[in-house]
Amino acid sequence: MLEKRVVVASLRAEKLTQAILAKVFRGESVPTEAELARREGRSYEAASEFLARVKSERESKASLRKIPLGQSCEKETERS
Repeated sequence: MLEKRVVVASLRAEKLTQAILAKVFRGESVPTEAELARREGRSYEAASEFLARVKSERESKASLRKIPLGQSCEKETERS
């Protein structure tokens, strides 16, 4: 009788472990940063929005560094 209870308990523990792992992999074990931000009234920037903003900022900085037409590289180094 006791052995049977141990076996049943072990099977239940294994199923529970699998259920917990499944929730973790689905992202259901803890609130996401977006959910926390909403609860706290904070703004939240999704990763895709963040990457788009960084790309845009880099492109605008790169365009500012380009040497205008008609200006030689020597003049640019003289200013430095």
